[in-house]
Amino acid sequence: MKNTKGLAPLIAISVILLALSVGSFFLTPDRAFSENENRYLQLTPKLSWDNILSGKFMKDTENYTSDQIIFRDFWTASRSVLQRAEGKEDISGAYLGADGRYFTKVTDDSFDWAGLNKNAGYIRSLFDANGGKSCTALIVPSPAGVLRDKLPANAPYYDEDAAFAQLGDALGGTLLDSREALAAVEAESIARHPLGRCSGGETQRVLLALATHPAPDLLVLDEPVSGVDQNGLQLFLDTVMHLKEKHHMAILLVSHDLRLGRQYADHVVLLDKTVLTQGKPEDVFATPEFAAVFGTGKEEA
Repeated sequence: MKNTKGLAPLIAISVILLALSVGSFFLTPDRAFSENENRYLQLTPKLSWDNILSGKFMKDTENYTSDQIIFRDFWTASRSVLQRAEGKEDISGAYLGADGRYFTKVTDDSFDWAGLNKNAGYIRSLFDANGGKSCTALIVPSPAGVLRDKLPANAPYYDEDAAFAQLGDALGGTLLDSREALAAVEAESIARHPLGRCSGGETQRVLLALATHPAPDLLVLDEPVSGVDQNGLQLFLDTVMHLKEKHHMAILLVSHDLRLGRQYADHVVLLDKTVLTQGKPEDVFATPEFAAVFGTGKEEA
Protein backbone atom coordinates (compact mmCIF):
# COMPACT_ATOMS: atom_id res chain seq x y z
CA MET A 1 0.00 0.00 0.00
CA LYS A 2 1.39 3.35 -0.99
CA ASN A 3 2.20 5.92 1.69
CA THR A 4 -0.08 8.93 1.11
CA LYS A 5 0.73 10.73 4.35
CA GLY A 6 3.04 13.14 2.52
CA LEU A 7 0.25 14.16 0.19
CA ALA A 8 -2.17 15.09 2.95
CA PRO A 9 -0.79 18.64 3.57
CA LEU A 10 -0.73 19.34 -0.17
CA ILE A 11 -4.30 18.13 -0.58
CA ALA A 12 -5.42 20.19 2.41
CA ILE A 13 -3.79 23.35 1.03
CA SER A 14 -5.37 22.74 -2.38
CA VAL A 15 -8.82 22.30 -0.82
CA ILE A 16 -8.41 25.50 1.20
CA LEU A 17 -7.32 27.50 -1.85
CA LEU A 18 -10.19 26.08 -3.89
CA ALA A 19 -12.66 26.97 -1.14
CA LEU A 20 -11.26 30.48 -0.88
CA SER A 21 -11.41 30.92 -4.63
CA VAL A 22 -15.02 29.73 -4.87
CA GLY A 23 -15.98 31.76 -1.81
CA SER A 24 -14.35 34.90 -3.20
CA PHE A 25 -16.80 34.93 -6.12
CA PHE A 26 -19.73 35.18 -3.71
CA LEU A 27 -18.25 37.03 -0.72
CA THR A 28 -16.10 39.73 -2.34
CA PRO A 29 -17.22 42.42 -4.79
CA ASP A 30 -16.05 42.18 -8.37
CA ARG A 31 -13.11 44.36 -9.36
CA ALA A 32 -13.63 46.34 -12.52
CA PHE A 33 -10.01 47.34 -13.11
CA SER A 34 -6.54 45.97 -12.30
CA GLU A 35 -4.04 48.70 -11.50
CA ASN A 36 -1.14 46.24 -11.71
CA GLU A 37 -2.10 45.04 -15.20
CA ASN A 38 -3.55 48.39 -16.34
CA ARG A 39 -6.61 46.75 -17.87
CA TYR A 40 -10.30 46.20 -17.25
CA LEU A 41 -11.34 42.89 -15.72
CA GLN A 42 -14.21 40.65 -16.76
CA LEU A 43 -17.34 41.30 -14.70
CA THR A 44 -20.22 38.88 -14.11
CA PRO A 45 -21.18 37.36 -17.50
CA LYS A 46 -24.61 38.25 -18.84
CA LEU A 47 -26.79 35.16 -19.17
CA SER A 48 -28.90 35.20 -22.32
CA TRP A 49 -29.80 32.81 -25.12
CA ASP A 50 -27.82 34.86 -27.62
CA ASN A 51 -24.70 34.72 -25.45
CA ILE A 52 -25.10 31.00 -24.84
CA LEU A 53 -25.64 30.14 -28.50
CA SER A 54 -22.75 32.33 -29.68
CA GLY A 55 -20.38 30.90 -27.08
CA LYS A 56 -19.81 34.34 -25.57
CA PHE A 57 -21.23 33.30 -22.19
CA MET A 58 -18.76 30.43 -21.78
CA LYS A 59 -15.84 32.60 -22.89
CA ASP A 60 -16.84 35.42 -20.52
CA THR A 61 -17.27 32.89 -17.70
CA GLU A 62 -13.74 31.57 -18.20
CA ASN A 63 -12.37 35.10 -18.20
CA TYR A 64 -14.46 35.95 -15.13
CA THR A 65 -13.15 33.06 -13.05
CA SER A 66 -9.61 34.01 -14.01
CA ASP A 67 -9.97 37.76 -13.48
CA GLN A 68 -11.88 37.65 -10.19
CA ILE A 69 -9.86 34.94 -8.44
CA ILE A 70 -8.85 35.77 -4.88
CA PHE A 71 -5.32 37.18 -4.41
CA ARG A 72 -5.16 37.80 -8.15
CA ASP A 73 -2.54 40.54 -7.82
CA PHE A 74 -0.25 38.19 -5.91
CA TRP A 75 -0.61 35.37 -8.44
CA THR A 76 -0.10 37.57 -11.49
CA ALA A 77 2.90 39.33 -9.93
CA SER A 78 4.50 35.99 -9.01
CA ARG A 79 3.97 34.57 -12.48
CA SER A 80 5.36 37.74 -14.05
CA VAL A 81 8.54 37.49 -11.95
CA LEU A 82 9.04 33.86 -12.96
CA GLN A 83 8.43 34.57 -16.65
CA ARG A 84 10.82 37.52 -16.64
CA ALA A 85 13.44 35.33 -14.95
CA GLU A 86 13.01 32.87 -17.82
CA GLY A 87 13.70 35.66 -20.30
CA LYS A 88 10.21 35.73 -21.82
CA GLU A 89 9.13 38.91 -23.61
CA ASP A 90 5.44 37.98 -24.04
CA ILE A 91 3.94 37.82 -20.54
CA SER A 92 0.23 37.15 -20.03
CA GLY A 93 -0.80 38.89 -23.24
CA ALA A 94 1.57 41.82 -22.77
CA TYR A 95 4.98 42.60 -24.20
CA LEU A 96 7.81 43.39 -21.81
CA GLY A 97 9.56 46.23 -23.58
CA ALA A 98 12.60 48.38 -22.94
CA ASP A 99 12.90 50.33 -19.70
CA GLY A 100 10.58 47.85 -17.97
CA ARG A 101 7.52 49.02 -19.96
CA TYR A 102 4.54 46.74 -20.53
CA PHE A 103 2.52 46.92 -23.75
CA THR A 104 -0.78 45.18 -24.40
CA LYS A 105 -0.27 42.63 -27.15
CA VAL A 106 -2.57 43.41 -30.08
CA THR A 107 -2.02 41.76 -33.45
CA ASP A 108 -3.84 42.07 -36.77
CA ASP A 109 -5.75 38.89 -35.89
CA SER A 110 -6.83 40.04 -32.43
CA PHE A 111 -7.57 43.69 -33.23
CA ASP A 112 -11.30 44.53 -33.13
CA TRP A 113 -11.76 45.74 -36.70
CA ALA A 114 -15.55 45.44 -36.45
CA GLY A 115 -15.50 47.49 -33.26
CA LEU A 116 -13.56 50.20 -35.09
CA ASN A 117 -16.37 50.56 -37.63
CA LYS A 118 -18.92 50.57 -34.80
CA ASN A 119 -17.11 53.42 -33.02
CA ALA A 120 -16.88 55.31 -36.29
CA GLY A 121 -20.66 54.97 -36.55
CA TYR A 122 -21.05 56.66 -33.16
CA ILE A 123 -18.94 59.58 -34.35
CA ARG A 124 -21.01 59.81 -37.51
CA SER A 125 -24.18 59.87 -35.38
CA LEU A 126 -22.75 62.75 -33.37
CA PHE A 127 -22.00 64.60 -36.60
CA ASP A 128 -25.51 64.04 -37.93
CA ALA A 129 -27.05 65.12 -34.61
CA ASN A 130 -25.03 68.33 -34.83
CA GLY A 131 -26.86 69.34 -37.98
CA GLY A 132 -23.97 68.55 -40.28
CA LYS A 133 -21.76 71.21 -38.71
CA SER A 134 -18.02 70.72 -38.50
CA CYS A 135 -17.15 68.01 -35.97
CA THR A 136 -13.64 67.12 -34.83
CA ALA A 137 -12.56 63.88 -33.14
CA LEU A 138 -9.07 63.17 -31.83
CA ILE A 139 -7.82 59.67 -32.60
CA VAL A 140 -5.16 58.70 -30.05
CA PRO A 141 -2.66 55.98 -31.03
CA SER A 142 -1.87 53.14 -28.67
CA PRO A 143 1.20 53.32 -26.40
CA ALA A 144 2.94 50.70 -28.52
CA GLY A 145 2.15 52.73 -31.62
CA VAL A 146 3.87 55.76 -30.13
CA LEU A 147 6.78 53.94 -28.49
CA ARG A 148 7.35 51.34 -31.20
CA ASP A 149 11.11 51.41 -30.54
CA LYS A 150 10.47 50.16 -26.99
CA LEU A 151 8.83 46.90 -28.15
CA PRO A 152 10.83 43.67 -28.22
CA ALA A 153 12.61 43.08 -31.53
CA ASN A 154 10.30 41.67 -34.25
CA ALA A 155 7.29 41.68 -31.92
CA PRO A 156 4.13 41.40 -34.07
CA TYR A 157 1.72 44.30 -33.66
CA TYR A 158 -1.37 45.40 -35.51
CA ASP A 159 -1.09 47.82 -38.41
CA GLU A 160 -2.17 51.20 -36.99
CA ASP A 161 -1.83 52.87 -40.38
CA ALA A 162 -4.38 50.42 -41.78
CA ALA A 163 -6.64 51.06 -38.78
CA PHE A 164 -6.49 54.83 -39.32
CA ALA A 165 -7.19 54.38 -43.04
CA GLN A 166 -10.22 52.18 -42.31
CA LEU A 167 -11.46 54.71 -39.76
CA GLY A 168 -11.16 57.52 -42.30
CA ASP A 169 -13.18 55.52 -44.84
CA ALA A 170 -15.83 54.73 -42.22
CA LEU A 171 -16.15 58.35 -41.13
CA GLY A 172 -16.39 59.62 -44.66
CA GLY A 173 -14.63 62.83 -43.73
CA THR A 174 -11.11 64.20 -43.73
CA LEU A 175 -8.67 62.34 -41.52
CA LEU A 176 -5.79 64.58 -40.48
CA ASP A 177 -2.60 62.70 -39.71
CA SER A 178 -0.63 64.26 -36.85
CA ARG A 179 2.57 62.96 -38.41
CA GLU A 180 1.91 65.16 -41.43
CA ALA A 181 1.30 68.10 -39.10
CA LEU A 182 4.57 67.44 -37.28
CA ALA A 183 6.42 67.14 -40.56
CA ALA A 184 5.06 70.56 -41.56
CA VAL A 185 6.75 72.14 -38.53
CA GLU A 186 9.94 70.07 -38.88
CA ALA A 187 9.10 67.96 -35.84
CA GLU A 188 8.51 64.58 -37.50
CA SER A 189 11.61 63.14 -35.80
CA ILE A 190 10.02 63.58 -32.37
CA ALA A 191 6.67 62.01 -33.29
CA ARG A 192 7.34 59.03 -31.03
CA HIS A 193 8.96 60.95 -28.17
CA PRO A 194 7.08 61.42 -24.87
CA LEU A 195 6.14 65.11 -24.74
CA GLY A 196 7.70 65.42 -21.27
CA ARG A 197 11.12 64.61 -22.73
CA CYS A 198 10.99 67.22 -25.49
CA SER A 199 13.04 70.39 -25.28
CA GLY A 200 11.37 73.79 -25.08
CA GLY A 201 11.72 74.32 -28.82
CA GLU A 202 10.44 70.84 -29.65
CA THR A 203 7.43 71.31 -27.37
CA GLN A 204 6.57 74.61 -29.02
CA ARG A 205 6.74 73.02 -32.48
CA VAL A 206 4.39 70.24 -31.35
CA LEU A 207 1.92 72.84 -30.06
CA LEU A 208 2.32 74.77 -33.30
CA ALA A 209 1.46 71.62 -35.25
CA LEU A 210 -1.74 71.21 -33.20
CA ALA A 211 -2.68 74.85 -33.78
CA THR A 212 -2.09 74.86 -37.54
CA HIS A 213 -3.47 71.50 -38.67
CA PRO A 214 -5.85 72.36 -40.22
CA ALA A 215 -4.58 75.86 -40.94
CA PRO A 216 -6.61 78.63 -39.23
CA ASP A 217 -7.39 82.07 -40.64
CA LEU A 218 -5.83 83.66 -37.54
CA LEU A 219 -3.00 82.19 -35.47
CA VAL A 220 -2.50 83.74 -32.00
CA LEU A 221 0.96 83.29 -30.43
CA ASP A 222 1.41 84.56 -26.87
CA GLU A 223 5.11 84.66 -25.90
CA PRO A 224 5.69 81.50 -27.96
CA VAL A 225 9.50 81.41 -27.63
CA SER A 226 9.80 82.00 -23.91
CA GLY A 227 12.40 79.58 -22.53
CA VAL A 228 13.49 78.40 -25.99
CA ASP A 229 17.21 78.35 -26.81
CA GLN A 230 18.64 80.28 -29.77
CA ASN A 231 18.67 77.35 -32.17
CA GLY A 232 15.11 76.39 -31.26
CA LEU A 233 14.05 80.03 -31.50
CA GLN A 234 15.24 80.47 -35.06
CA LEU A 235 13.77 77.17 -36.23
CA PHE A 236 10.42 78.01 -34.63
CA LEU A 237 10.25 81.47 -36.19
CA ASP A 238 11.32 80.21 -39.62
CA THR A 239 8.60 77.56 -39.40
CA VAL A 240 5.95 80.12 -38.45
CA MET A 241 6.89 82.36 -41.36
CA HIS A 242 6.82 79.40 -43.75
CA LEU A 243 3.31 78.47 -42.58
CA LYS A 244 2.21 82.09 -42.88
CA GLU A 245 3.30 82.27 -46.50
CA LYS A 246 1.99 78.82 -47.38
CA HIS A 247 -1.50 79.22 -45.89
CA HIS A 248 -1.84 83.01 -46.15
CA MET A 249 -2.84 83.15 -42.49
CA ALA A 250 -2.83 86.22 -40.26
CA ILE A 251 -0.65 86.00 -37.15
CA LEU A 252 -1.14 87.92 -33.91
CA LEU A 253 2.11 87.78 -31.91
CA VAL A 254 2.32 88.95 -28.30
CA SER A 255 5.94 89.35 -27.23
CA HIS A 256 8.31 91.40 -25.06
CA ASP A 257 11.15 90.58 -27.45
CA LEU A 258 11.35 93.75 -29.54
CA ARG A 259 13.66 92.09 -32.05
CA LEU A 260 10.80 89.88 -33.18
CA GLY A 261 8.65 92.91 -33.89
CA ARG A 262 11.32 94.64 -35.95
CA GLN A 263 12.33 91.55 -37.92
CA TYR A 264 9.03 89.79 -38.55
CA ALA A 265 6.04 92.09 -37.95
CA ASP A 266 4.14 93.93 -40.66
CA HIS A 267 2.27 96.03 -38.12
CA VAL A 268 3.20 96.77 -34.47
CA VAL A 269 0.90 97.88 -31.66
CA LEU A 270 2.70 99.30 -28.58
CA LEU A 271 0.72 98.58 -25.42
CA ASP A 272 1.15 99.85 -21.86
CA LYS A 273 -2.24 99.32 -20.24
CA THR A 274 -3.62 101.01 -23.35
CA VAL A 275 -2.63 101.50 -26.99
CA LEU A 276 0.21 104.03 -27.05
CA THR A 277 0.97 103.94 -30.76
CA GLN A 278 0.85 101.61 -33.73
CA GLY A 279 2.10 101.36 -37.29
CA LYS A 280 5.03 99.94 -39.21
CA PRO A 281 7.84 98.64 -36.96
CA GLU A 282 10.39 101.26 -38.03
CA ASP A 283 7.87 104.06 -37.43
CA VAL A 284 6.76 102.80 -34.00
CA PHE A 285 10.31 102.32 -32.75
CA ALA A 286 11.11 105.95 -33.64
CA THR A 287 8.18 107.47 -31.71
CA PRO A 288 8.42 109.42 -28.41
CA GLU A 289 5.96 106.91 -26.91
CA PHE A 290 8.40 104.09 -27.59
CA ALA A 291 11.29 106.09 -26.08
CA ALA A 292 9.21 106.87 -22.99
CA VAL A 293 8.50 103.20 -22.35
CA PHE A 294 11.92 101.72 -23.17
CA GLY A 295 14.15 104.66 -22.26
CA THR A 296 16.74 104.60 -25.04
CA GLY A 297 14.35 104.34 -27.91
CA LYS A 298 16.23 101.23 -29.08
CA GLU A 299 15.16 97.66 -28.83
CA GLU A 300 17.25 95.11 -26.98
CA ALA A 301 20.36 94.03 -28.88
